[in-house]
Amino acid sequence: MNNTYLPQGSVTVQATAYDKNAVTAMQIYDNYSEIYSQPVNSFSTTIQPSLGKHLLVVKAWDATGLSFRSERNIIVYSGTPTPTCSAPYQGASICLPSMSTSSSPVRVLANGWTPNVPTSAQLYVDNALVYNDKECDSSGSNCDGGTSFLDTDVALSSGTHNLVFKLWDNKGITYTAQEIVTVQ
Repeated sequence: MNNTYLPQGSVTVQATAYDKNAVTAMQIYDNYSEIYSQPVNSFSTTIQPSLGKHLLVVKAWDATGLSFRSERNIIVYSGTPTPTCSAPYQGASICLPSMSTSSSPVRVLANGWTPNVPTSAQLYVDNALVYNDKECDSSGSNCDGGTSFLDTDVALSSGTHNLVFKLWDNKGITYTAQEIVTVQ
C-alpha cells in the first residue's frame, strides 16, 4: 500500500506483471537505484531498506520492449511509528482525532493515492487555504512533484469547521476528501 510506515528490518516486495505480450524482465528501484533485476514476470523478494523515506518502483518490460511501472512510497522507522492516514486507490482521506470533536490545535492527517506524480497537497479550513505543499525549491522554480499526504496542526476557534483536503497530480486529476470537526 502506498504511504506505508514499516518498522526497520526486512520488507517483502511482491509483484506480477500482466501484458498481452510476454513479460521478459522485472526490476525494483529504491530511491532511483536498481536493487533487483530478473528475467521474470512475477516475483516475491525481501529487501532491507534503511531508515527514512523510500520510493519503491517496480518496472517490467515485455517482449516488444514496452515498459510499465508501479510505484509505492514507504517510510521505514525505528521506535514508535508516526500516525498514518490510509487512502483508497485514486482517492483521498482526512483523519482527525476521534473524527468529530477535538480541542485546538487540531492535528490533521490527510492522504491521497494517485497512480501519477502528485504535484500539490492542500488543506482548506472553512474555504480558506491553510496548508499548501508543492515540494518546490526555495526559488519556487523547480517543482518535481509534491507529497501525497500532509501532517499538520491547525489552530481553530471553538465551533464547527469544514476541512477539505485536495491532492492534484501531474495529469490534472484532483482527489478530494472532506470532514467536519467540532472544536470545544
